[in-house]
Amino acid sequence: MNRATSTTSAAAAAEKVDSKEVNSLETILQCRQAALDRWETLKKQAASRRALLEDSYRLQVFKKDERDMISWINEKMEFAIDESYKDPTNLQAQLRKQQAFDAELAAKQTEYANLRQMGKELVAANHYSADELQESLRHLEETWRHLHDKSNERGRKLEETLRLSQALEKFVNDFRDLMSWIRETSEQISSAELAKDVPGAEALVQRHQEMRSEIETRKGGISGALAFGENLVDTDHYAKDEISTNIRTLDDERTKLDELWKARRHEFLQCLELQKFERDASAAEKWTAARELFLSGCEDDLGDSLDTVEALQKKHDDFEKSLAAQEEKITSLTEFARRLVSDDHYASEHVQSVCDGVLERRRALVERSALRRVMLDQSYQKQCFDRDVDEVEAWIAEKMQIAADDSYRDPTNIQGKIQMQQAFESEVTANRSQVDRVAATAMELNESDHYAADHITQRLESLSENWDTLVASTKTKSERLTEALKGQQLKRAVDDVVAWIETVESQLETDEQGKDLPTVTALLKRHQLLEMNVTSYNERVEALLEEGNLLIEQDHFNKDEIEKHCHALLQRYEALSQPVAARHDVLQSSLVLQQYLRDAAGVEAWIHERIPIASSTDYGSHLTGVQSLQKKHQVFTTELTGHEQRVGAVGVTARTLCDDGHTASSQITERWEGLQRSWTSLKELSQMRAEKLDQSLQSQQYYADANEAESWVEDNRVQVASGGMGKDEDSTQNLIRRLGSTDSSVQQFEKDTLGQLREECNLMQTKSHFDAHNVSTRQEQLQAKLDDLKNLIKTRDRDLNFQLELHRFYREADTVEDWIGEQLSIANNEDLGRDVEHCQRVRDKFETFAQTLPNGKERVTSCVDAGNKLLDAESRDDIPLGDAVNPHPVVEATNEIRARQQQLADAWNELQTIVEERSAQLEGALQIHAFNRDIEEVLGRVTEKEGLLMTDDVGRDASSAEALMRRHETFERDLVALENRVEDITKNADLLSQVYEENAEGIAEQQATVIEAWEQLTASCSARKQRLNDSLELHRFLSDTRDLVSWMRDMHSLVGTNEPIRDVASAEAALKLHFDHKAEIEARSSKVTAVANFGKLLIERGHPANSQISEKLILLETEKVDLMKFWENRKVVLQWTLDLQQFDRDASLVDAWMTSRETFLSSDDVDENLAKVDDWLEKHENFEKALAAQEEKVKTLDEHAKKLLAGQGGWVN
Repeated sequence: MNRATSTTSAAAAAEKVDSKEVNSLETILQCRQAALDRWETLKKQAASRRALLEDSYRLQVFKKDERDMISWINEKMEFAIDESYKDPTNLQAQLRKQQAFDAELAAKQTEYANLRQMGKELVAANHYSADELQESLRHLEETWRHLHDKSNERGRKLEETLRLSQALEKFVNDFRDLMSWIRETSEQISSAELAKDVPGAEALVQRHQEMRSEIETRKGGISGALAFGENLVDTDHYAKDEISTNIRTLDDERTKLDELWKARRHEFLQCLELQKFERDASAAEKWTAARELFLSGCEDDLGDSLDTVEALQKKHDDFEKSLAAQEEKITSLTEFARRLVSDDHYASEHVQSVCDGVLERRRALVERSALRRVMLDQSYQKQCFDRDVDEVEAWIAEKMQIAADDSYRDPTNIQGKIQMQQAFESEVTANRSQVDRVAATAMELNESDHYAADHITQRLESLSENWDTLVASTKTKSERLTEALKGQQLKRAVDDVVAWIETVESQLETDEQGKDLPTVTALLKRHQLLEMNVTSYNERVEALLEEGNLLIEQDHFNKDEIEKHCHALLQRYEALSQPVAARHDVLQSSLVLQQYLRDAAGVEAWIHERIPIASSTDYGSHLTGVQSLQKKHQVFTTELTGHEQRVGAVGVTARTLCDDGHTASSQITERWEGLQRSWTSLKELSQMRAEKLDQSLQSQQYYADANEAESWVEDNRVQVASGGMGKDEDSTQNLIRRLGSTDSSVQQFEKDTLGQLREECNLMQTKSHFDAHNVSTRQEQLQAKLDDLKNLIKTRDRDLNFQLELHRFYREADTVEDWIGEQLSIANNEDLGRDVEHCQRVRDKFETFAQTLPNGKERVTSCVDAGNKLLDAESRDDIPLGDAVNPHPVVEATNEIRARQQQLADAWNELQTIVEERSAQLEGALQIHAFNRDIEEVLGRVTEKEGLLMTDDVGRDASSAEALMRRHETFERDLVALENRVEDITKNADLLSQVYEENAEGIAEQQATVIEAWEQLTASCSARKQRLNDSLELHRFLSDTRDLVSWMRDMHSLVGTNEPIRDVASAEAALKLHFDHKAEIEARSSKVTAVANFGKLLIERGHPANSQISEKLILLETEKVDLMKFWENRKVVLQWTLDLQQFDRDASLVDAWMTSRETFLSSDDVDENLAKVDDWLEKHENFEKALAAQEEKVKTLDEHAKKLLAGQGGWVN
């Protein structure tokens, strides 16, 4: 509604008032004119009546005086002619009477003259009784002269007697009239009934007050009568006792009249207060009844939505404000009642009962209002609770779609899914406070005895169930993702082991068995490493199987596949044992074969070396030679016997191999048969040579055994000293075996030959042979050479063993270096993975590879320790240093051993370094891949969140805007986890930039991209929140404006309601109600101001809807101004109406008073009795006093009418 419409409405309302009040104005004018005309006529009648009464009064006075004078003269004439004064008993009395008569006669002289003068004046004035007056004057003059003549003696006494008689008569007449008036007045005061309403009570009080004016008017007459009577009593009137009694009676009646008036006035005032109390109590009862009806009509309506509840709360706020506004009236009414009761009002019990009833209904109304407020508040809490539950359940339903999916079954990017699930769990955890807040709210509502406790409990249980379902689903999905990750890791580990098994199987598929003992030994060593590797994998396989069984026991969702893979792994791993064992057996068999071949070759070589000796035809040319040859042959035979065990061992080995079904059985058999043939041939040749030497010994028995023995020793010494060290392990072992044979021969030679010589020497010593000393010396020399040979053999054996260990050291070093080379080729792999999963697999595979290195370290350590043992041999004192040209082998190998040790240590350190570098590279690559994946994941989530913000929906009203704002707050809480992820990525990027400086630039670019995307998201989020806040503030402003405009329009209609006004009380009630509306308007004024200030604040802040807000502010201000203007106009009309009703009331009272007095003035009775005329004059004087008292009221009424006419402005001229 705009200003023009409001002004039109005000004008229309004014026209309605005008149309109702025009007739009243005409009536006022007519009443006023009639009253004024009647008043002038009354005044003229009064003047005419007064002139007539004055003429009649003067005539009656004259007649009365004339009659009195004649009567008095006659009386005095009797007295004058009475001679009773002559009575001696009454002389004094008569004297006094005469004196009094004389005095009275003298006094009557003037009265007589005045009477005579009055009669003449009346005659001269052409009085309507002039003739009668002349006759009376003549008669009077004659009578007076006659009395004057007769009353010379008794004049004074008779005059005194006449005076006293007249005074007594006057007093008695006045006493009688006054007593009659007092009785009439008392009867009027006592007979007045109490009024039943305020106007009646006010009229009763006013009439009673007018009666007081009449009483006050009469007070002068009463006081004069009392003073006159007291004067008579004071002059010792003969009837003073009667006069005193009458004085007391009159004074008592006057006092009783005053007391009666005061008592009735008090009663009338109490009646007026009672009626006012009844009126206020009735108004309060009506107001309370209306509010009770309002509460009864809406008691069961608690709203079915948040908007309706808020609307009901606003209505109840208005109701409570009106209730609070009425509180002052109730308090005033209570104070009024308390004052009436404390003032001992005649209707105290009734007043107290009515007041208690009003207060009880007020208390019940307040309690119902408070209960209604509690119920509305609880309804609002319930609707808010339902809204929050709906929002949380909607959020839970949305998240349940994510929590309930089975994306964990797809192994692609499972790590990323886990991170997304962790972010999802963070979101769920972050929103736990929402559920807790709703639960706390539900608990508070239930603890507060909420009327919808069952509903709240059901919703809470449903929400808790849904939340528990979400948490359980989230936990289940996390467990499933963890299981998927474990399953994937298990599968990768199984695949890695399977790949290793395939590698092992490929290695086991080779048919290489070695061509000689070193290669077979190397292959066996390598196979032993493979066996160790297979054995070491046993724990890993068992761990994988245990992990798989654990996953199966934990009811892994893919337990069938896991069981299948684990079973396949176990089968393939267990299947390795047979080919590994078979390969070991093959290699072991090959080793035995090569050892057999080596031993057979050694035996064959030894046989071939001995065949020339056994087949020699040199049988000696002299005894010494024969003996020497025979002894040599004996040694040869001994050596042959010693080798027979070795040949037998070779035979046993051959038979064992053949019996065991060796693959090379034919070769073994063939080699053994050839060896047997060679051995048999050697034995036969030896036997033939022995026989021939025995034949030679017979002839050369006496050759010197010593020279032969010495020769044998020297031969063996040369053989031992010039044997070389062997170029490889086999040759060195052959040399060791030869040296062992030589050592055995030397031991046998020392036992047999040298023992026999020692016995022969001892025998010669015993027999004191002449050459015993030489023999003994020769024996000692021989023993010394033999000891030197033994020492040489020992040294040779040590050197050969050293050389063997050296060869073995070199072989082991070569093997370890080859192994290290193989590990280096693996460690030098530059594959860092394509993504996190691939890099993880590469790292896991490399970690598995790295876990096998400790076994290699043991080999390296063992090899180095072997070298150290060899080096320790250098420090032995029994090793000769040799010379620069031919250094000792130990000394010569020292540098090479140390070089090989250093080379081996360098290779191992290089491997260790490369492994560490490779581990660091893989770890860095994993971190980089994880960082890149996190970047992609966060950017994806940021993009997803950004997409959720790309909406223009800001709500159609306040409730939808609030719902969107709460959803946005939930969205912001969800961003907390994402913000933590961004912060973690930022910190991780800083750390990675410091650790991997070569990738710092790319990391910084990705970091900047994430930060930019996050800042864009937060900016969009803030912008979205600002838009929602602007929308919410706008809708709240529009809602408040709409409510206030609606209220002002309703108030406009309420203020303009035209209730029928029939009297002053209804006019006062209407005006009072009008001011109650003003109080309500003023109570709402602060709200209007607050809404206007809020709108201005929105405009100052540059709200997007500034134009709409400005329009609403203009509308709000227009409605406010129109309402206040309309209220002021209505107040003027109601005030004028009240004045009009007061004028009508006062005019009615004045009219009633004049009507009652017109009856008095309409009487033409002038009465010929002087006393009656005097009474009429006295009454007329009282009437004139009352008329004068009413004059002010008439003037006030006239002024009131003029003000009413002036107050209408253009309505009435």
